[in-house]
Amino acid sequence: MKKDEILERYRKKSYNSTLKRYEKKRRNEIIILITIISSIILFISFLNSSFVKVENINVEGLVQLEENELIATINIQDDDKIWKIKEEDIANKLENTHNIIKNAQVEKEFLNTLNVKIQEKKLLAQEEKNGQYVKLLEDGQEYGGKVVQNYNLPVLENFSSHPLEKNEILKSLSEVDSNVLHKISEISFDEQNNKIANIYMRDGQRVKVSLVNFSSKLNYYNQIEKFIDDKRSTVLNLVNGAYLETETSEKYKVEKVNSLLNSYEDKQETKVDENDKITVSA
Repeated sequence: MKKDEILERYRKKSYNSTLKRYEKKRRNEIIILITIISSIILFISFLNSSFVKVENINVEGLVQLEENELIATINIQDDDKIWKIKEEDIANKLENTHNIIKNAQVEKEFLNTLNVKIQEKKLLAQEEKNGQYVKLLEDGQEYGGKVVQNYNLPVLENFSSHPLEKNEILKSLSEVDSNVLHKISEISFDEQNNKIANIYMRDGQRVKVSLVNFSSKLNYYNQIEKFIDDKRSTVLNLVNGAYLETETSEKYKVEKVNSLLNSYEDKQETKVDENDKITVSA
């Protein structure tokens, strides 16, 4: 009888211990489940809270574009959250909307800030079109937007029917120092020599340059022009080296060419006479 009682007690004790372990395990599982659900709810609530709403847009690199215009293009709404923003989409939108933008980079910072870095194309020249002057970017595109940094751009003359030569001029102008570029009044295409252009400076000096890569020489204009007294009756030739052409030198050059041509014609006539004599003797 005692043996049965002992076994019965053992069974009850074992059952109670198993039941307690099971209840403890269930409590732990419920606590973990509640913690996970609460965390998810808190995370979702945080993602939709004002803490991650875009509050600041920092813009760098603007020259001609206005910041307000750029922010309007980005078009951030009041309830837009930082995690919803796709940087690449905004960058592409900016580049496609404003042809003056050469490169746009957008980065997220902290929980509510966007940093936008802009690299603009250079405004290099202007050209007459349908009775109005249009501004030209470094890649040859026309720019019709507002101009914040307003300065007189050089006028391109006689380039409208020469697109390849115009692109060469713009490529070279993009490498000209800004303090020299702003001194250029007009650039005229030479119809007689499609490899030459005449640059008219605002101080009255005419500069003759090669269409290709003239920037390296023209960038020294500020140093050169100090030694030129009569700018309105001389030509600074930067095609081959750097020298000054005057009316006297041009007159001498013409006379020299004419002299060479006459000498050549005389020699040709002499040869003809000698051939005639040989024929008669024969």
